[in-house]
Amino acid sequence: MNANDVISVIAAEAGGRTPAARYDEMLSIASTIANRATATGVGAKSIISAPAQYQAYGKPMPPGTKALMGMAEKAWSQVMSRGPTT
Repeated sequence: MNANDVISVIAAEAGGRTPAARYDEMLSIASTIANRATATGVGAKSIISAPAQYQAYGKPMPPGTKALMGMAEKAWSQVMSRGPTT
């Protein structure tokens, strides 16, 4: 599976040693995507697929990342409903 949508890019880009740290990083990534989309007036897909912006885009998901998709979805939903955290 390749990281070709917002949720998979958030999951693939996030690090963090603990679940809480990983979720915080996901919130930051989601916020950056949302902020850039607002600032440029384009959709999130255009932001994540822009050259040299998100290294995970279009590449195979790292091992174990599929298990984090729910957490990434939650982070994206939080940013979309409450606004960016950064």
